[in-house]
Amino acid sequence: MPRVRRPAATLRQVDKKISSIMAAIEDGMYQPSMKDRIAELEGEKRKLTAYLAQSPKPTALRLHPSLSEVYRMKIRNLSAALQDPGLKTEVTEALRGLSPRSGRSRRQTRRTGTTLNWQGNWRVFWH
Repeated sequence: MPRVRRPAATLRQVDKKISSIMAAIEDGMYQPSMKDRIAELEGEKRKLTAYLAQSPKPTALRLHPSLSEVYRMKIRNLSAALQDPGLKTEVTEALRGLSPRSGRSRRQTRRTGTTLNWQGNWRVFWH
C-alpha cells in the first residue's frame, strides 16, 4: 500500500463514502458501477485497517509533574524583570528580538476593554 499521509482520516473518508453509496442503494438508486466502486472502497478500507493495525501507537505525552509551577515561576520572573526599571529596556528588547514578527498589537473591545495579542517565537524565550 502506498504511504498515506493521514491513514485514520482517510479511513473515515472511505467509511463515509461507503455509507453514502449504501444509502443511495437503499433509496433505490442502484447502478451496476456502484458495485465496482463499493468493492474498490472495501479493498481500500481493508488495506487502511491493516496498515493502522500494524502501525506503532504514538507514545503518550508525558508532562513534568511540576510543569505548571515552573511555568508560573517563569511568568513571575518575567513580570518582575519588566517592572524593574534597570532591566525593563533590556527585557523588552530581548522579547522584541525573538522573531521578526514579535511584538504586540493592541485593540479595543467594547466588552473587555483592551486586548493585547502577542506574536513571535515564544519557545525560544522559555527554553
